Order: sequence, then C-alpha cells, then structure tokens
Amino acid sequence: MKKNIQTEPAANIRQKAEAVQIKKSLKATSPLSDAKTLKLIHELEAHQIELEMQNDELLKAKEEAKINAEKYTELYDFAPSGFFTLSIDGEILSLNLCGANILGKTRLQLINKRFGLFVSSDTKSIYNLFLNKVFKSKGKESCDVMFNGNGHKSTHLHLTGIVNENSNICLLTVVDLTDIKTTKQNLKNTDEKYRQLFHQMMNGFALHEIICNAEGKPVDYRFIEINNSFLAITGLNKQDIIGKTCLEALPDIEPFWINTYGEVALKGKTIRFEQFNVSLNKYFEVTAYSLQKGQFVAVFNDITDRKRAEENLQRANIFLDSIIENIPDMIFLKDARELRFIRFNKAGEDLLGIPREEMLGKNDYDFFPKEQADFFIKKDRSVLSSKGILDIAEEPIQTKHQRIRILHTKKVTILNSHGEPEYLLGISEDITEQKKAKEELNKKMDQLLRFQRLTVDRELAMIELKKEVNELLKSVGQEEKYKIVGGK
Repeated sequence: MKKNIQTEPAANIRQKAEAVQIKKSLKATSPLSDAKTLKLIHELEAHQIELEMQNDELLKAKEEAKINAEKYTELYDFAPSGFFTLSIDGEILSLNLCGANILGKTRLQLINKRFGLFVSSDTKSIYNLFLNKVFKSKGKESCDVMFNGNGHKSTHLHLTGIVNENSNICLLTVVDLTDIKTTKQNLKNTDEKYRQLFHQMMNGFALHEIICNAEGKPVDYRFIEINNSFLAITGLNKQDIIGKTCLEALPDIEPFWINTYGEVALKGKTIRFEQFNVSLNKYFEVTAYSLQKGQFVAVFNDITDRKRAEENLQRANIFLDSIIENIPDMIFLKDARELRFIRFNKAGEDLLGIPREEMLGKNDYDFFPKEQADFFIKKDRSVLSSKGILDIAEEPIQTKHQRIRILHTKKVTILNSHGEPEYLLGISEDITEQKKAKEELNKKMDQLLRFQRLTVDRELAMIELKKEVNELLKSVGQEEKYKIVGGK
C-alpha cells in the first residue's frame, strides 16, 4: 500500500513561492530599470512559482485519491462479507466479488437481476418481508434465508439491510453462515451423542462441588449432574439429589467420603478406591478426579456382588484350608511344568520332617535320594501325560526323622480351562504301621493254621480209634461205648 501524501495550505504555498522568487532575483545579473518593473516581475515570478507548486499539490492529491480508491476498492471487493446495493424492487445494482462468489455467478451476470431469485422457496417469504421492512422502517433490519445455487448444497445466509440517504437504495450485507450452521449442528450432534453415551454408560457418573467451612475444611458436597446409571446403581431419585448436599440426601454418610472427595476437589488429586457405603449398604469401586478446583467427578461401579463373592470365596478357602490342614494324610500340590511344590499341609511336614517353607518352590531332587526322586518324577509325568489318576499302592520314602516310611499315594491331574495339565495333586497315606500290623497278622494266621492242622489230625486219629473199640465190643456181644457224631 502506497504512503498517503499530505497537501499544504495555499498561504504556505504563497510564502514558499515568494521565498523562491527572492532567491532567484538575488541571482539575476541584469539591472532593473525602475521599481515598478521590478515589482511586476516579482509578482509574475511569484505567481508562476505558486502555480507550479499548486500543480504539484494537485498531482499529489490525485495520487492520494487514486491510492485511497484502490484501498477502498480492495477492501470492498475482498471483504469476507457480500455487499450489494438493491433497488426498491430488489434488483442488484452493484455488488462485490464476495457477493458474486456467494451467489455462484459473475458480477456481470448478476447486475439487474432480482436478489430474490436466488433465495430458496422455503425462505422467500422471509426475504420479501425483510426487504419491505427495510424500505418502510428506514432502519437496520436483518433475517436468515437459504440459498440454492447451481445444484449445490443449500447455503445459509444472514442478511443485514439499511436504506441510503435518498431512501431508494438498500445497502445489503450478506454473510455466509453455512460453516457456522454446520459447526453448530455438528456440535449439537456431538453434544447429543456424548449426552447419550453419558446416560447409557454402565458406570455411575456424578459431578459435585465441595462445601467447606470457614476454616476451609470439607464438610459436605453438592450434587450438580448425574447420569442414569448413577440412579440405577444407588436407587436414588434425581429430583431428590440434584442441587442437594450429600448430607441432605444421605444423612448417615460416613466421613470417609467427604474427606476423600475433599482431597480430590481441593488438591486436584486422582484417587481410585473400593469402599463400603453404609447408607446404601453397597460396595463401590470409585475413581474420583477434579475438572476444576472446588469440583470433582466420581465414576463408580457397584461391586457389591463381587465383594460378597470374594468374601464367600475367602470363607470357603479358609474352610478348605482348615480341612486340608487337619487331614491326617499328606497332601501336596505341584505345578505341572517344573513339578515344584506350591502347596503342602501340616501332615506332610510332620511326615517328612521338613518345614513347608523349605519345600515350596523346590522339587523332589532337593530333598530325596536321586533314586527315589527319579521314581516320584517318573510317576508324576506318567499321570500328567494321561490327564487322569494314578494309584500307587506302596512306595517307600526317605524321611528326615522317621527313616523310611511306606506310603499309599494317589496322584491326580488338575486341568486348566483349555484342558491342559496345570497342577498335580498328591494324597499320601502313611501305611507303614498298617503294613507292619498286616505282616504280623499274616504271621499269626500261619501259626494258627499249623496248629489247626495238628488238632484236626489228632481228632481224626481218635475217631478211628473209637470206631475200632466199638467194633471189638460189638464182636463180643457188648454195646458200643463211644458215640461217634457223623460217623457210621
């Protein structure tokens, strides 16, 4: 942009002209005949210089006007809004480049065309009313219309009009609101989408503001916004809590909640925790964070069923642990991959004489002779490969304090969810004393059988002898002396 040229007042030009003329007269070499001639020459020269300087000023003013015209033409044509002059009938008398671009035609094609021809039929009545009001009210009027041009998508236009001084021309400003409308609609759609997500999300959501006493200590908090899941999880009603404080809605709330949320709202902390709410008789998993100082968001899940299940499982585990610990047989559990002990009961400690802390994480080779460890590992691999149960009627084992004991062991494969071996369960009964008692019983039974055989042979011999005596008595005419049961 060229720099503006400032013109000088005529009086200053006159003074400068006289000063220039005096300098020229001092340089003149020809003598003057008289004072009048000199005065006349002086006036003529000053006037000539004045005319020259005025001409220079006119040239400067013309250049400045040209620059200003270029500047305002540029501002007019390249303005981001469309500028139109309309006749009282709505004909386009002039327009800038932006206006032509909005309507999708050249300026020559638009001159003397009615502006209303480009307005959609749905909004043409709005435009006609607007144009009439502009010329009648003589004030500024505005409206929003739609423009359908050249088969393109609809364009939203905002029109602002005012009449000129003669009241026969409307000066019209046109702003294309399409992008703004689209942005607003997108924002509205986005807002609606996230609002739906907000209310359809499975997690409970609540926005609160913390309430402090005069010393700045949190003493309560107020509900600002909640979603549907919050209501479903807590069983509260929206009208009973929005705008209310926590102590108004839940007067029996534990101080833990207010103190914890105070840390979040005032210090900007993000806290995750699980807590039982006495007022609602539920367990909650909560994530709390602050969007701005003094406010906090709580996102939470109802984990009551999970916590109850965990408590039941814990009680069941305690019960099972008690059973396992009090069973008189040795019970052990190995991982299927490396066959390391991961569980051992008290009976097993007492039998082997090794504390379970020393057993866990180790395998058979760490405690038993290699020959015995090889036997155990071989049996373990066999049952794992079969994915079944192995019953070992007798297996010797070297203990620390009781020497060699005889065990009756059952080994069971524990499969994972994919049907692959995960653990090896072993149950071993110490049958050493039973085996000794059985051997002693067998020994006594053998003795009894031998004695029984001797007794039977003696009884048979006596029966034969009695038979012979009876026969002799009978042969001499006497009665039989011995009655033989079952005999003839």
